Amino acid sequence: VVVAVRELPPDDIGTESPEPVAAAAAGPDSGRQFDDETVAADAPPAAWVAAMDESGIDKALPIFRQAAREGRSMLSEVEAKSVIAAYGIAVPETILTHSIEEAGLAAELLLKNSEKVALKLSSKDLTHKSDIGGVILDVATADAAREAAELIEERVRKSAPDAEISGFAVQPMIVRKQALELILGVSQDAVFGPVLMFGAGGTAVEVIDDTCVALPPIDEAMSLELIGRTRIGNLLAGYRDRKPADHDAIAHALCAMSQIVVDLPCIRSMDINPLLAD
Repeated sequence: VVVAVRELPPDDIGTESPEPVAAAAAGPDSGRQFDDETVAADAPPAAWVAAMDESGIDKALPIFRQAAREGRSMLSEVEAKSVIAAYGIAVPETILTHSIEEAGLAAELLLKNSEKVALKLSSKDLTHKSDIGGVILDVATADAAREAAELIEERVRKSAPDAEISGFAVQPMIVRKQALELILGVSQDAVFGPVLMFGAGGTAVEVIDDTCVALPPIDEAMSLELIGRTRIGNLLAGYRDRKPADHDAIAHALCAMSQIVVDLPCIRSMDINPLLAD
């Protein structure tokens, strides 16, 4: 999960009014303009909002304000996951450690309930950790976790010697053999403001090039329509021996992301990749 924010004074985070945004290009509301008042009126319906954590914005605001106080324009992985979890998007348990020894202890703890864990670099300076070897998967023992942390540190010192290493994020490996990898994203358009993106995810997202966009706020119907406009939407509908994916859960994640950018217009960009769906 990657979240980038505009640089603002800490006290301004969450208080600035979002610029007007347009309705999604498709559907009966095409071309309709939204001001602040209609943004609130067209937010996800009550049943969907109830499914989200009612205190989502209260949990998310302190995270953004802390980043602003530190002069950062990017949230850490743990911070970003905390934000989306506050809005009801499921995330794996993640333990942030600050040393190689702590990484081993965290792995030992998580391995009591998981067969294997993943170690990821935690750095405020590096976003795409896998590009420099900052992610090691399928770690089966605490000793292997320590070795993985040492290897990650070595790779970072070689590839990005000036980058700050905050520590290591340790989390259980999520094994979903029939799950499809999706991507949910937010970017800023010079004309329309925040734009939501949905499509096929994974490390080859740019090569596969299967995404569609919509303008927030969106509701359940608009989320399902967005899913249906992608090629991966055909796979999510089920085929051969594969049952249809949980479209309601995917739509909920899209509505939650929409609500996040409505509540927090300081967000400049945001990616969830992969979002596993089966």
